[in-house]
Amino acid sequence: MKFLLLSKFPMKRQKPETEFQ
Repeated sequence: MKFLLLSKFPMKRQKPETEFQ
């Protein structure tokens, strides 16, 4: 599910932890 957020926030792709968190 975090990959979906990464798609929306490519700028934070280097910080996936804050994404799915």
